[in-house]
Amino acid sequence: MSSVAPLVQYPIPCPECSFYTSNPASVLLQSKTFECRRCQHQQTLNEKQLATLKKTVSHLQNCGLHQTSTNALIDSENAASESLT
Repeated sequence: MSSVAPLVQYPIPCPECSFYTSNPASVLLQSKTFECRRCQHQQTLNEKQLATLKKTVSHLQNCGLHQTSTNALIDSENAASESLT
């Protein structure tokens, strides 16, 4: 699973009341269902919604900001371990 999926709140329109609700992408990828916060209608993601969600998470995983922060963390950990030797 992607490291950004638990952090991403993914918006989904309810087919019953048209209210947008959001859930963590990781939850949606696992359960493939969501419940509207307004009308409590339970809905399963269709194939198009699921494909779009996966594509969005993939793009966010590979975006420059995430890569930069990940690389900065690795660099700081390496520097800390080198200073101990």
